[in-house]
Amino acid sequence: QKYITLAGPQQGQYGIPPAAEKYVPGVTKDLAHDLFYNAAAQDHLSIAGYWNDPRYHDTYLKEVVFLPHYNNEVNTSDSARYKENFLRIKEMVALGSDGDDVINPWFSSMFDWYTYEEDFHQIDMTETIVYQQDLYGLQTLDKRGSLTRHTVPGLKHMDWLGKEVAFETVLSYLD
Repeated sequence: QKYITLAGPQQGQYGIPPAAEKYVPGVTKDLAHDLFYNAAAQDHLSIAGYWNDPRYHDTYLKEVVFLPHYNNEVNTSDSARYKENFLRIKEMVALGSDGDDVINPWFSSMFDWYTYEEDFHQIDMTETIVYQQDLYGLQTLDKRGSLTRHTVPGLKHMDWLGKEVAFETVLSYLD
């Protein structure tokens, strides 16, 4: 079984993409936690389910109803099953682009993220809590050689659906 993910917000979203600005006019990423970290937003705005403000990690874990559960950052009755199912993947390919205009930061698609502190900075996947604690099996998959991360320079988010280089990149990973 091979799993290929195209520009997915693996570690979350921390930036308002232009396509979402019409739904949250005037909201900046510095203020978005006030909007997204509540039940109404979690029920009605998909971006809220991925919003991961590195300055408010505890609030993210408490309020966000999708990503922290999916990434096993909070313990649920499904946590063991999520990890077991993820580890059934024989090969995973994460594709992303530094030109992505939707996934912000773009490196979330590569499983990289930020430190959780006021003066945060980017860290590699191997330095994240999700990886170091192997919460859903990412470290296990990586250490057994089953994870490939591939950055295609300059692609916008929707380019994955029509650009030749995107098509060729995906094809190169298909058996």
